[in-house]
Amino acid sequence: MSISILSTKTIKDAVRAAIGHEATFTIVSSGTSPCPNCSVSGWYDSYNDKSLYPWCGICSGDYWLDGESQITVSGAHVRWITMDTPGYGPAGQTYEGDCYVTISIDDLTTTQVNNVKEIEVDSRKVQPFKTIYRGIPSRDRIRFMCREFEKV
Repeated sequence: MSISILSTKTIKDAVRAAIGHEATFTIVSSGTSPCPNCSVSGWYDSYNDKSLYPWCGICSGDYWLDGESQITVSGAHVRWITMDTPGYGPAGQTYEGDCYVTISIDDLTTTQVNNVKEIEVDSRKVQPFKTIYRGIPSRDRIRFMCREFEKV
């Protein structure tokens, strides 16, 4: 009989998969697609990497538009802080709708973490305002502190 020893990360990932929520991260990537108006009209200045038409109503002369992509993570730990009235504690005042979304460190790259625009979880959209790396970076998790700004 052999006993297999599971690593701490394997155990944590199994727990996340079993009890975790599904969270959709909207990630902004800057300058990924050309302006449809300027590219069709041939107003691209390759030397300056800008549009030759600074009054463009779409890109305002930048030529490049920001793109958004969505990544769905299953296994997110979501903790809502719901109260009818604000709560006071050592960390200050906590308002209704604030939440923490914690995911595995392997779910998003560092660039994606830095460019998260919003998170949709439990049919609610929240906006992260602080990112905290928890535990040992090679095996643990990332926590997003969020504020609710729109119900889906």
